[in-house]
Amino acid sequence: SSPTSFVGHASLPPAWHAGARGDGPSGRGAPPPNALPRLKCVAIDDDELQRELHRSILKHCFMAEPAESCVVGSTSAEHDAFVGICMGTLDAKLQPVRRSDQRQADVAIVDHRMQWPDEKPAADDAAAARGLVLGTDLAFKLQEAGFRGVVCMVTAESGQDAAELARMPGVDAVYEKGMV
Repeated sequence: SSPTSFVGHASLPPAWHAGARGDGPSGRGAPPPNALPRLKCVAIDDDELQRELHRSILKHCFMAEPAESCVVGSTSAEHDAFVGICMGTLDAKLQPVRRSDQRQADVAIVDHRMQWPDEKPAADDAAAARGLVLGTDLAFKLQEAGFRGVVCMVTAESGQDAAELARMPGVDAVYEKGMV
């Protein structure tokens, strides 16, 4: 069997795209009065190139709300704040958000394996486990916090391994790096 580029069970309502508002690439004029707000998307990845890819995906594929959507992961502090950002209690600058302005993310994109430069382990096996952050742990934390959005896991794994990730608690969909 060939590798699967996208596995999971998540789907968004058909109206949840910028074109439904009239302001997407093919849209014209003002959004219809009953239009849903644009998606709020939050992505986390420890790799700068992958963060740039996520920014492009959020802008051009998801047509995410630019004022509320963000890509984080350049520091361990951003990792620590990720659940708060997704839950709407923190903004992209890691500052508290007033309760009346809080909005959960609609989509959370999470790298499966992350380490930050200030936490890169030494070459020995005991240190190799230190500093490694699994996206499945973040997905579980989001689930525990009451996150109602879709969690997409990004992984270098393929085929059966990616399918197994899609069955993990809190994970709605998985896509493989290099397949997007």
